[in-house]
Amino acid sequence: KVAPTNGVYFGPYLRYTNMDIERGIWLGSILLVTDAPQPPTIHIHQSIDLSPNPRQLKPVAIATHQRWTFYRYDIDLKMEESGPAKWTYAITSHLGCTRYEFLVAGRHETNWRFIATSGNDFALNVSANDRQKLGGVGYMWKDIMQKHAEIGGFHCQLGLGGQIFADRMWKEIPLLKQWLQMRGKEARKNAPWTAAHEEEVKHAYFHYYTSHFDQPYLREAWAQIPYISQVDDHDM
Repeated sequence: KVAPTNGVYFGPYLRYTNMDIERGIWLGSILLVTDAPQPPTIHIHQSIDLSPNPRQLKPVAIATHQRWTFYRYDIDLKMEESGPAKWTYAITSHLGCTRYEFLVAGRHETNWRFIATSGNDFALNVSANDRQKLGGVGYMWKDIMQKHAEIGGFHCQLGLGGQIFADRMWKEIPLLKQWLQMRGKEARKNAPWTAAHEEEVKHAYFHYYTSHFDQPYLREAWAQIPYISQVDDHDM
């Protein structure tokens, strides 16, 4: 069952890419994953700017999985000489419009506020009951979003390894379970990797990532705190 909470797209995921220090430009992007016939439109403007003509971002299709397309919308924003600025982007689809706000540092600011997270998923041996007792994956992100509001916004989040624990695929994908049950290292080593293996594993990863980042609070955080992310053995 692969369906986003809002019924149209997974995301948005707001990425911090870099800074052009010489020109004072903040560079980032927004990722949406959708099976809609047309990509949603995204308009962006400074939060205090009420002009009727906000800038429209261009969708670029960067990947597909089955009926789903991954769209990247590149962003380049002029950093203010006087200090920080909040920016708002609005995503419009056939179901309506949703707005998100994020913080961009002033051109000469060096005291950026970062937050880093890792191990952002439960290990296989934690039961559903225990996960619920702890408040689920979203519990930590609720705290992060409260802090985000209290301090006037994090400039960036560092997503360290273990954002998902994909280890579960060895128990959930029948083709991989069969491979584990083969006797002898040579037999396992020489077993063919088929198109069916490829499709099953790709779909598992698609489901693990999209469902994980579509959870409450976590979803809002990745839409409003620009991220840089890395992977480790659990993620892949």
